[in-house]
Amino acid sequence: MAEKVRFFLEQTVPELQDLERKHLFDKKEITMIMRKRTDFEHRITSRGVKPYDFLKYVKFEKNLEKLRKKRFNRLKTFIDTKASISDWSINRRILFIFKRSINRFPNENQLWSEYIKFCKKNGSVKVIYKAYTNLLQLQPRNINAWLSAAKFEFEYNANAKGARNLLQRSLRFNSESLDLWLNYAKFELNYISKLLSRRKILNLITEKQQLEQLQ
Repeated sequence: MAEKVRFFLEQTVPELQDLERKHLFDKKEITMIMRKRTDFEHRITSRGVKPYDFLKYVKFEKNLEKLRKKRFNRLKTFIDTKASISDWSINRRILFIFKRSINRFPNENQLWSEYIKFCKKNGSVKVIYKAYTNLLQLQPRNINAWLSAAKFEFEYNANAKGARNLLQRSLRFNSESLDLWLNYAKFELNYISKLLSRRKILNLITEKQQLEQLQ
């Protein structure tokens, strides 16, 4: 366990050196950051680790990133602003902590919820897709997860076909769920409504034809 902790901490050294080089944190603060990370790493690698321990670790890293950005914006006229490792390393580290948390607690929905929320705010579309894919593979009976994934596909990616496929797959695993059936029907009605509205705007369909197609 100690070797694993040491390995993970060693990966953060270039980032901390970069933060000090840019004069965003001084030596005393860098030492404090390393001490806090060491405590968190020992905690989350211990046998008695709880989901909340991972969330506290993530909260610390989020606050650290907020402080880094605040100082960077305040000092950017005086420091080196060329992109470097400290610009993205903390967010990448948060993703890594979340991945370790769901590997340790694959059925803990609060961890999944916070992980996906962070991915949507800070990750790429590929990262979000991978998070949803892993969640649905591990929890195929999680109705809220299917609905969330389908909503993201339809509303964010404007991919109606992908959203429909997700809803249809969800019904294969949860055919008894009235909530899923209702949401599937609502999705199809919403899709048809948007499609007809788009065709009307493009003068591809008259209002009379639109009403006839809805009957």
